[in-house]
Amino acid sequence: MKRIAIPIFALALMFASCDKIEPDANGNYTVYAGPEIMWSEGSAVADHGHNALVEKYTGPRCSNCPNADAALDAIHESLGSRLVVMSITHYQEEPLAGLDTRTDDGGEWARYFGVSYRPTAMLNRTNVNGQWDLFVGAPAISGIGSSINAVGSEQAKVAIDVTATQTGDSTDITFNVELLADVDYPLNITLAVTEDSLKYPQLTPTGTDPEYSHNHILREVITDLWGVEVTSSASAGKIYQGRIKVALKSVEDVKNAHIVAFATDAATRQVLNCAQCEVE
Repeated sequence: MKRIAIPIFALALMFASCDKIEPDANGNYTVYAGPEIMWSEGSAVADHGHNALVEKYTGPRCSNCPNADAALDAIHESLGSRLVVMSITHYQEEPLAGLDTRTDDGGEWARYFGVSYRPTAMLNRTNVNGQWDLFVGAPAISGIGSSINAVGSEQAKVAIDVTATQTGDSTDITFNVELLADVDYPLNITLAVTEDSLKYPQLTPTGTDPEYSHNHILREVITDLWGVEVTSSASAGKIYQGRIKVALKSVEDVKNAHIVAFATDAATRQVLNCAQCEVE
């Protein structure tokens, strides 16, 4: 559901019988193109645990980024599904050679959260005393484990599961969002695609690795950048199911792809819970 801008005159007839929609500063309306989520009654989510989303901003010219990768890999090995990682190539990082893994959406996130240094990790997009909670530099990222464990000890407000099946060129994604507490705020769901085992050059502390294995690389955001609304008011126990079919054109090998789903409080941007799955 990528955003596209359409001039006013092109939408005049479209909006003739609708509620008033305001244009932006350039006189364009923002609409969404692409596959829509089909909503229905959901199925109970088996896992009510509180998972952690770590967004690591990286780049092939960042020689300390492999140390951050190693730190997160060690934490991921011990926590398993409790930790979901998205590795986002920073918009200022030009390719060292070969594949360019920068994305427009990743660039917008970096600008919004004020990420400039690489490596930087953000945990659940938490805002602490008016500042986004960023773990900057490989040593800081090495110590992120205690903060992730703290997330796991908290009661989750929502539970999420996600599955994905490949048929031909189409990926069928189904997710459930179960409310574990009352919701009186705009609750959004964001779907993204990551890919493992991408081989391209990377600077390291000792030189250049021409066949570095890049994992959890953000390839695209399927929904809008900040997600789509699930609800703005509902009681605990309500379950929503969404289904969407997409073509993962950005992915080199779908066997190495993961679908990441995360729920956010749209007003604060904070991630409330997350899950990921392989594409079967």
